Amino acid sequence: MKRAISAICIALIALAAVMFAALLPCGVAFGDQGTEFRKVPAAHVADSAYAGVSSVVFEKNGEKFYIPESYYFECSSVPAIGSYYEVHYMGMDFYIDKATRDKTVAETPDDPDAANIFPSVVLTLKQASASSVEAILGGSVEGYTFMLAGYGADGDGNLNDALYVIATPSVGERRALFLSGDLFENFVVPYQSKTQAERDALVSENANPLPAPEAGALPAPSGSLALKVVLILGITISALIIVILLFVPNKNNRSYVRKSQREGNSFDYDDPRNDSPRDGDNR
Repeated sequence: MKRAISAICIALIALAAVMFAALLPCGVAFGDQGTEFRKVPAAHVADSAYAGVSSVVFEKNGEKFYIPESYYFECSSVPAIGSYYEVHYMGMDFYIDKATRDKTVAETPDDPDAANIFPSVVLTLKQASASSVEAILGGSVEGYTFMLAGYGADGDGNLNDALYVIATPSVGERRALFLSGDLFENFVVPYQSKTQAERDALVSENANPLPAPEAGALPAPSGSLALKVVLILGITISALIIVILLFVPNKNNRSYVRKSQREGNSFDYDDPRNDSPRDGDNR
C-alpha cells in the first residue's frame, strides 16, 4: 500500500514539473492571438551616427540579450504567459516582458516583408579566432555567415562582452548562440533605414543654420517680419502724403483767402477812392 501511494505521489510530482516547465518562456507558438509590429526608439539620433544598444531585452530558455536601437520586431497583441509577450525577430521567436514592451512604439514598417526591418550586420571573424569558434560549433567555420542579433546580458539583465549571433552555414540549419565580441573584427550598426532618413534630415538642418548676426547688430528679420516692416512704412508714408494734400493750401486757395479777407473790409484798396478830402488837405 505504501509503495502504491509513493508511486502515485511521484507521478503527480513529475506531472506538475512537466506542466510548470511547459508554462516557462522557453518555447513559442507564435501568432495565436494576433500580432503587431513595434519599433525600438533611438535615444540619440542627432548626436550618434550609428545605432547603439537599446534597453529592450529578449529572453528565451533563460538567456537574455539586448537588441540594437531603431529596429522592428513583431509582437503578440496579448500576453502569452503572465506578463510575457511573444516576439518574432530575425526569423526566430523569443519573449519580452510587458515593462520592456511598453518602452517600444507600435508602428508598422513601410514594407513589413523587407529585410531591413531587422539588423543586417555581418560580423567578420578574426583569423585567429577560427579555431575557438570551430570548437563551439563542432565543425569548420568555412561557409558560415555570422549575423549580429544583439548584445549579451547575464541573468540580471546586465550587459556583458558577449554578442548574440545567428550563425548560418552554407548548407544546413542556422543556429543562434552567444560568442565573445573579441572573436570578431570591430563593427558598427547602422540605423534602420527610416530612422537613418530622419537623422539625415536633422544633420542637414543643423549643418545649414541661419547666420549669426554681427556683434552689436540686430538680427536680420524673418520673411514675415520684413513684410510687416514694409507694410508699416508704406501705410505711414501714404498717410503723410494725404495729410499734406488735405491741410496745405495751394496757390489758388491762398488768393481766394486774401480776396475774401479784403471783401470783408469796409475799405478795399482795389476799388476807386471816392472819399472826399478832409478840410485843410491840399490837392
